[in-house]
Amino acid sequence: MLMGNDTKGVLSAKDRKQVARFLEAFETLSKHEPATFQKIAPELLKKSIWQSRGIDPWFEERLSTWFSKDWEKHHFAEIFLTNDATNLQLEKEKTVNPRHFKGEKRDWLIALENRFSNNWTRWDVATRDQFIILTLITASPQGEFQGRLMDSLGILSTLDDSEKEASNAVRAVKIALSKLADKSGTTQLFEPAKGNGRLRLHRFFDEDLRKPTIRWLCQHPARIMLPNLRPEK
Repeated sequence: MLMGNDTKGVLSAKDRKQVARFLEAFETLSKHEPATFQKIAPELLKKSIWQSRGIDPWFEERLSTWFSKDWEKHHFAEIFLTNDATNLQLEKEKTVNPRHFKGEKRDWLIALENRFSNNWTRWDVATRDQFIILTLITASPQGEFQGRLMDSLGILSTLDDSEKEASNAVRAVKIALSKLADKSGTTQLFEPAKGNGRLRLHRFFDEDLRKPTIRWLCQHPARIMLPNLRPEK
């Protein structure tokens, strides 16, 4: 991986130009020698990821699945820029009690407690969707791609109108949750979404509020609906 002159990985103008040329070269190769590119691309991706991430069996499994079948409906960014790690050692955390917080955090967590009862198997579809989407968006400071939200809601990306259906479903959930937050005194829950299609990105607005929110969500018994959500080691 090119690191440029900055030890933190910020590329210089010259390095950025070189990366652009490399990208152009691979694009040319893929167009004029598609069979060759098809053979070398997987190994190149694996080596690049190993250099940037190190040994990560969990991600390697996801990458293997993407190579074998998921590439047909998932963009590579959906697995590479994954948000399944929550930045919290959740297994070591004490139970999150909303009443141990003050002000906005307390009121918001109590609102969640009232919305998402522990008897989650009796939830209606709207409540289930709200829990799933809120948990996925909140699980990382970087937010979550719409494609993964689609998959978690069971919206098949092979359907002609799936992207529109997913967009409407996510929008409805975010509106409902924003109204809940507003009633509890939180004026803005989500940042404006960016991007299009499966790569449309949804993010939580306030990092200080996001952290106790994901802690509370991940201790909820309904977390079983999201088995791939894992604490960061």
